[in-house]
Amino acid sequence: MMDKNVFAPVETLIFQHILSTGCASVAGAGRGLVVDVGVNMGYFAVMSAAHGCRVLGFEPNPKPRAYALASIDLNAVSHLVTIVAAGMNHQRGHGKMVHDFAWGLGGVSAVPSAGGAASTGKVIEFPLVPLADAVREHALLIKVDTEGHEASVFANTSEAFFQRHGADNILVEIKQFNSVEKREMMFNILTWGQFAAVYVYAEMYARRIDEVGDVFQKMLDVTDVVRSKKFDVKFQHEDFWFVKDKLDLHSPRKFSRTSK
Repeated sequence: MMDKNVFAPVETLIFQHILSTGCASVAGAGRGLVVDVGVNMGYFAVMSAAHGCRVLGFEPNPKPRAYALASIDLNAVSHLVTIVAAGMNHQRGHGKMVHDFAWGLGGVSAVPSAGGAASTGKVIEFPLVPLADAVREHALLIKVDTEGHEASVFANTSEAFFQRHGADNILVEIKQFNSVEKREMMFNILTWGQFAAVYVYAEMYARRIDEVGDVFQKMLDVTDVVRSKKFDVKFQHEDFWFVKDKLDLHSPRKFSRTSK
């Protein structure tokens, strides 16, 4: 997918922007850490390791996890990547998902409550771990793509992670991004993480990287909207980037593929 330049090109270029300097070894600190919550098939995990970062990933779904592990081996980066067969939640426990093979590599949905529609899929049980317990050091980047469960990742217990360790960047796909729950979550991430800014952008699926153009022009600064809890201002896209250093949107830059 990376060779064809068609998978999530905007986020791919954002990753390359962060990884190009953040993965380099720092005296006394070691390589940068990327935390990938929702590894799926390992596209971003492999990319991060190929740039030299260490990767700690979480993927409870066994089928895409198997593809991710195979891709990690094929790309000879297994020494840098750890994939945990778990989901992330505000407290330890166990989660369940229905694996019905109706979508992509296997549809995943919440197990129906009593009296709900019966599912023909296989029910998979997996452990749940809080962010503060799972990640014990500063992260260069935390990527979260959990198909609507991101509020569980950034619930109250994640505040302890930001207080102890923190992160330079968070890339998160937020479903129901205009709901009060998700807007409160954005406020918490911004304030707990002491981020300077948050941007929203529109991904350009199935487009070539060289068609993206100026990546900075794809970013809309919504810091004031999030910090001031202006819930009446509605967002139009689901992808958000929290940063420690504000972007200079007036100095356009076209990122290009690296040779790594």
